[in-house]
Amino acid sequence: WGTIQSNAAIGVRMSADYVVMSAYNWSSRARMILPDQMPPGQFDFIAKQPDGALEALQAEIKKKLGLVAEREMVQTNVLILRLDHTNAPGLTPSLRPVAQTQSRPGTVLPYRYSFRRIGILVTILESQFRLPVIDQTGLTGTYDIQFPMISRATNLPSDPLEQEKKIFIEQLGLELVESNAPVEMLVVKKIN
Repeated sequence: WGTIQSNAAIGVRMSADYVVMSAYNWSSRARMILPDQMPPGQFDFIAKQPDGALEALQAEIKKKLGLVAEREMVQTNVLILRLDHTNAPGLTPSLRPVAQTQSRPGTVLPYRYSFRRIGILVTILESQFRLPVIDQTGLTGTYDIQFPMISRATNLPSDPLEQEKKIFIEQLGLELVESNAPVEMLVVKKIN
């Protein structure tokens, strides 16, 4: 696990890519370009000081792991999330917050979120497909989002993206479109 605040970053048993994500305050593994080989193993770290905690962690990563990173616009494969139709059964405007339902082990997607913005779908999809997702839905409110249960072990065709596209259109009224677009990426490089 790891946590980042304005003046601190803490991580326990994290892979090198997640240590870099913490140091650069980067939230999406799908929006990173890594060198061919990352340092193996798991790492613990604490970076806490009144000012510059993340910069200090970046300096340690450079010194101990030989890695640096910078943000760059990169033309890459993406998924575009668009509104297909309204009044879908799995996407309804929220009236008030309610208790969250947790995802079940072995499912492709968490099956219910309440009182959430559409950005939660971007996060889930980027994690699921390891591709940047660009939200073009135009939806700005909070929603109750419900997915049908899909097991990783069964019911999946050879192309999970095709299954996902079908679910999104039928249940959420949203469309996933494969495309290519410029995206801000965290480019990690080895120094030697």
